[in-house]
Order: sequence, then C-alpha cells, then structure tokens
Amino acid sequence: MPTRLAFLLHAVLLASFVFLCAISDCQLCLGEDSEADNASAIPTPVSQTSFEDHIRPLLATYCGDCHAPDDEDDPVGFLKSTTTEEIQLRREVWSSAAEQLHNRTMPPADSDQPTEAERLQLSQWIEDHLKATACAGGEFAGRPLPRRLNRDQYTHAINDLTGLNFDFVETFPADGGGGEGFNNNGETLFMPPLLLERYLEVAAKVIDHAIVLKPLIVEFESEDNTNDPASNAFHTLLCSTDETYGLSIQLPEAVRNDARVQVKVDGIVAATRDAGDQQHGQHWMTLSLPKGQHHISVQAEPTTDSIGTPSPRIEQVRLFQLPRIEYRKGQQIERDRKKMSKVVQEFATENAEVPIDQLEPKFHRGFREYGRESLAKRLAATAKLLGLSSDDDALTHRLSREEAKSALVRFARRAWRRPVEQATIGRWMSLFDHVVDRGESPRAALQLALQAVLTSPHFLYISEADQDESGIHPITDLELATRLSFFLWYSIPDERLLQLAEGNELSDPGTLRKEVDRMLADPRSKRFADVFASQWLGTAAVGNTVIPDTNFFKPAYSDELVIDLREQVGQTMTWMIRENRPVTDWIDSDTVVINHRLAKHYGMDSAAKKLEGNEEGFVAIQTTDDSQASRRTGALGLGAVHMLTSYSRRTSPVLRGAWVLETIFGTRVPAPPPDVPSLPGGEKESGKKTVRQRLEQHRDNATCAACHDLIDPIGFALENFDVIGRWRDHERGPASEEDWQKKVKREPEKVAKLPKIDSSGRLPSGETFDGVDELRAVLVARQDAFLDEYIRRMLGFALARSLDEADACTIDSIRKHLQDNNLQTRELIHAIIQSTPFQNRG
Repeated sequence: MPTRLAFLLHAVLLASFVFLCAISDCQLCLGEDSEADNASAIPTPVSQTSFEDHIRPLLATYCGDCHAPDDEDDPVGFLKSTTTEEIQLRREVWSSAAEQLHNRTMPPADSDQPTEAERLQLSQWIEDHLKATACAGGEFAGRPLPRRLNRDQYTHAINDLTGLNFDFVETFPADGGGGEGFNNNGETLFMPPLLLERYLEVAAKVIDHAIVLKPLIVEFESEDNTNDPASNAFHTLLCSTDETYGLSIQLPEAVRNDARVQVKVDGIVAATRDAGDQQHGQHWMTLSLPKGQHHISVQAEPTTDSIGTPSPRIEQVRLFQLPRIEYRKGQQIERDRKKMSKVVQEFATENAEVPIDQLEPKFHRGFREYGRESLAKRLAATAKLLGLSSDDDALTHRLSREEAKSALVRFARRAWRRPVEQATIGRWMSLFDHVVDRGESPRAALQLALQAVLTSPHFLYISEADQDESGIHPITDLELATRLSFFLWYSIPDERLLQLAEGNELSDPGTLRKEVDRMLADPRSKRFADVFASQWLGTAAVGNTVIPDTNFFKPAYSDELVIDLREQVGQTMTWMIRENRPVTDWIDSDTVVINHRLAKHYGMDSAAKKLEGNEEGFVAIQTTDDSQASRRTGALGLGAVHMLTSYSRRTSPVLRGAWVLETIFGTRVPAPPPDVPSLPGGEKESGKKTVRQRLEQHRDNATCAACHDLIDPIGFALENFDVIGRWRDHERGPASEEDWQKKVKREPEKVAKLPKIDSSGRLPSGETFDGVDELRAVLVARQDAFLDEYIRRMLGFALARSLDEADACTIDSIRKHLQDNNLQTRELIHAIIQSTPFQNRG
C-alpha cells in the first residue's frame, strides 16, 4: 500500500462520529435508531454526577487492568482522578486518554473493547469536559524555547538589515515543521555544526556584498637592471575581499615585438605573454586574487631570437579592480567577465598617459558606470549601513573611526533587536583598530566587526529572559517587539518598533493596536500571509515535493503555472487581511483572488478577458462577474489544494476528504490498520472503472467502510477538479493531456457521451450535497470546528511553539472575541496579540 495512502485512507469509525458531532448540532451520528441509542447513552457533563456515576466506572471496566487506581507504579494514573476537580490536576493525561480512545489505540487490541457508542461517548465527554473547564486552572502563557531563525526568517532579516535581496534557498537546508505544523517551531530549530559553519560563510559574503570597498587602481614600482637579462616591476597588494583585477603592461615601442612578459603571484607563474599577444603595445590579462596579501611581479625578457640584445625595459604596469559580475546563470559569467575586462582594458589604453593620481577620480566614475544596476544597489546598501548623506559618495567616502562606531552600533541594535552593551561595542572597536593598524581600510575593518554581529547567537537565536517569578510574568517591550515582527513580518523589528519598545510604550494596548494595524498595512506582512497560509494548507509542497506527472500533463502544466498556483494562496490571505474579510472566507466567499494565467487555466473566461494585459498581478474577482467564479471560492477552489491532494496522474477523493477533515476542521484521521488493502488500480486512472467505482469496491471491506463513509463523500464533491486544478464535467480515463486534447478536437461527440463526474455525496449524519458549492453550504453551517482549528493554527504560528491543553482557555476567549467581531481576520490577529500567552511567559 502506498505510504501516503496508508496514513490517510482508513480513519476508524470513531473519527467519523467525532467529526459529525463536532460539526453538527444533531445527535444522529450513532445510526438511524437514535432514540434507542440515546436511551442507553452515557450522560454528558451536564449531569453533575455523570463522571462519578457513569464515565469513570466505564473507564475502569476497559482500562482498569493496566491503570488500576491503587497501582502506585502506573505512570499514567488517570483513574486516580475520582472527581471532576481531580481531572484538572491531570489535564494532559486526560487529553491523551481522549485522543487514544479517539484513535482506537487504547484499550490494546488484545483487551476487551468498548462498543463504538461507548467509545464515542467516553472520548466526547472527556473532550467536552476539558473544553468546559479550560479556564478553571487560571491563565496560562507557556514558555517558548530559544530558537534559531529558520531559513526564511534569516533571509528576511538579512534583507531588511542591508536593503539587498539575498536568496538562501540553495545555501541552507529547508526547515521541518513542528507543533501546529509550521517551520518556525522552536522544538525543531536546532543548530547542527554544519549549519553553524554555513552561517559563518554566509555572514562574510553578506557583509562583503553590502559594504562596497573603494576600488583599487595602483601603479607598480619598476627597476631597470641593465646587468640582468630581465627588467621587472612589482607591487605588494593587500586584498580585503576576493576580487578580479585587470593588469595592463606597457613596453617601449622599440622592443614590443622582441619581448615576452611573465607575471608571478606570490612566486608562482600566473601568466606568460608573447610578443604576439600585445595590442597597441599593451599586454592585458586578468587576475583573480583571494582575500589576503599578495606579491605580484612582472618580468620582461627578450625572446629566444633576440638573445644578446639589451634587456627590454618595462615602461608601465597598472592594476585595475574590475566591477563584479552579478549573475544567476553560471553559463553567462565567463562571457560577461570577458566583456567587462574588455571595457576596462580600453579605459587603461586610452588613459595610459594620464598620471595615476589624476586618473583615480576618473576610474571611480567609470567603475560606477561599468558596475551598472548591481553596483548601484550595493552602493545604496553601503550608504544605508554607513549612515551617509546624499552629498556623500558611497564609493569613495573615507570612513572615520567615529562614523564606523556609529554604523556598528546602529547595525547591531537592529540585528540583535535591542541596545548593545558598551563593553561589547568596545570589543568590536578593538577589533576594528587592530585591522586598521595592520594596513587595511576602515571599511574593511568595519566589515569584520559587522560579521561578528551576524554570527552572534544574539542575532541567530530568538530568546527571552525568564524572570525570578515562578508564575506568569510579562515579557519586556523589546521582547514583545521581536514577537510582533517575527509573527507579522517574519523578520526583525523596524526602527519605530524599537523606539517604542525602548521607551516601554509598545505594550500600551492602544499603541499596540495601532502598531499592529501599521504592520499589517506594510508590504512585509505579505511574508506572514504567504508562510502561514501555505504551511497551514500544505500548499508550500506543491511543485516542490508534490509534483504531478509533468510529461503526462504537458502542455497544460508548466513551471509558471505551479508558481501561480502557490502564489494564489498567499495572495488570498493577503487580500483577506487587507480587506478584513471574515475568516470563514476560507470555506466560502463571494470573491476569488486570481491572475490572468489562472483565470484562463480555471476556465474563467470573463475574468481572463478582464485581466488580459495584466499578466502577473492578482486581483479580486466577484462571483457575480464570472459564471465560473463560485466554484473557485475558498480553500476548496484552490488549484494548489487540488494538486496537493492528488496522485501523479489521478485525483484522490480519499486524500481530498481527509485533507478537509484534518486541515479545515482539525479532525484527526489516524493511520489505517496494517491489514487494510490498498485501492485497486493504484495511482493511475483506469479506463474500465472510475475512481468512485473503485472506492465503492474498496468499501466492500467492512474494515475500510468505517472511515470511508465520512471521508469519501467529501472527496467526491471535489472530483470535478482534476489533478492540476481545472474543472471537468466528464471522466477522461487514462488519456494523457496531449491525447485528450486531440480527442476533444477530433471526436467532440464521443467526449460528450463519456460518463459524467458524479460529485454527489451523503454524510452518515444524513446531509446530502452534489458538487463543491453544495458541500460548502454544509460546511459553512457547521463552522465552529473550523474556527477552533484556524485559531489554534494561527496561535501556534504566532507563539512559535506547540500548543498545550492549557491553551484551550486562550482559544476559547479568542473564539468569543472573533464571533463578537463578525469573524474578521484582523480581529483574530489583534486578539492573538492581546492574548495572555503572546504577551507573557510562565
């Protein structure tokens, strides 16, 4: 059986019951003979004595052999709770007991088992009781672990610090998810030695890129040794960074055709040029020199045919630093380097007669021109980090010690998210002075100090100080600023947040609310929208770890399409935040956020015509503006979701139904028993039977039918969406995209006669629906479970930790606030930020 299917295929009957009770007000989930079942049902927590009279005795019957109340060696000991008050002392154990009952992992398979009605009532009573008494134990804040910045947070922090646009996708490994399903969870963000080494390397490259050093142009000293067969010129060069240089060598006209030139770097021959290599009396070559001190010597020797003639004299040797070539595609780099070398060579030739001290300003102007847009961006970053005014030349400005110190303090304060101690600054400035004393420029010395800032745990880790109090205590305003910025911007606080925090003003409720609104209006909040929505829905995997058979679906499938499918998820979340839409828009909405490519892909012809010419931008389209738009509302209409919940060539009602249960409603779908067979026919379409027919055959197995009766109807309602998210009315069998398109053109009559997609379904509780629009109506009417799950996910994301049973009180209070404020998305964010666990520890 495929591993993926194994984890989603066979939820036990209990999962069906729990979901139905969670999303339905009716009590019919135990079968048609509800009166008989209800007559023997165990009383719920409404009865004050139901626990002592019914629940605990029944648990003792099935669990007492292993968890006897008088067994002192039992590490679980949940039956030691003899009253509801004592349950409060073991809430986590009781929560685990409910989950074990829910998943049918307890009692053990070789023990007597409760009936399904008993199992449901027991797990439901425990869950209801824990929810009803969630706040009885007082407020709870929790203690988020110190955690390193994940790859995305590190990238955004570096870009916000420098103003540049680095991409570390290929530099650092992807971070795994944890807790509530997000990759910012501190329990998973450890620091292996290899990753630490990578941080050291990257910090050096980042600062080297962001602080542009004054480009070098030097003239070599020369000697005319008449008793020696070779004349030479030399220079000792201190390179603060890895750079490429052009070397111009001029020989007197009288000997140009009778001499060869040899260049040595640190005593090793780097190049030899014969007379035929010169142009207009100039020998030109490029040298790539790593960081460090290098001794470069140039020697001119007579050719073998000219032995006995006077040794040629070197007239001039000049070294020019070449502007860097910024590239994305490795094939282009050598070609671009040659072009740049040619440009600088022409500059050297044209200005060979200009004295070096007069040539330097002209070279710097040319360097800036040759560096083009890439250098302009780097110089903008340099000006920002050095605190230069518009009148200062970012390329040539000589940095004073005081300016370097100010730049270092500003940079460290933002990177570390707090003011830096004077002792630490003093150590950095001692390092600065040492580097300057050994002959390097002040800018190069500052580079080294800034690297120290970026490799410190104070930058790489998010940590908070525990106070002496053992109970709940507020976090500091600076810690609050960090929590805010990494929640809503996935990056470091900006200057305004830091100023408010340093003045202890940020924690004022009115100020905090204004700042949250400001942050949500900032373009950086798109990072939060992208990360939260894509990791909650799971669509971050689309095109990465979840990929359809690309050859099978070409030409309809493309890299551009899958990028847009992922982007639509974040754009939808961004729109919901900006417009303060109800969070239930994820289930159903009157608007679809879409661009031109997706409108064409989805068959939304009116929208596609409206968006023609707007190839990349996403806009909100009202369902009244396009007849096909209603199919595309909410999470159920997202093509990325359809691709996520399909196999490589066919759709999967099982994956889709289980996805809705787990992701939208938080209903846990346990793995199937090991003896459950896989779906007949595997992961490809069958020409003989539809997926629905094959699943019906699968449900003939009574063991399989238990969960599929709930999962499959939901999945069937989504069957009109194919693997890559397009709408379809007919079954198309195993035909590839290319073959299918040919058939549509050549044999439209046969296509029209193919079996229509059957998207009807009936839940065990009796609700019926036909298609995705009617399914949405059923789900919207049962939205409480969705609210709890959505709040749980966003709260876990904001706190960057796993949620505990004790967080149920916070979830309950946030839900009430949300319901009192029309379910608005911004109000959910405000409620999370104003909550006890977000502003406190303990």
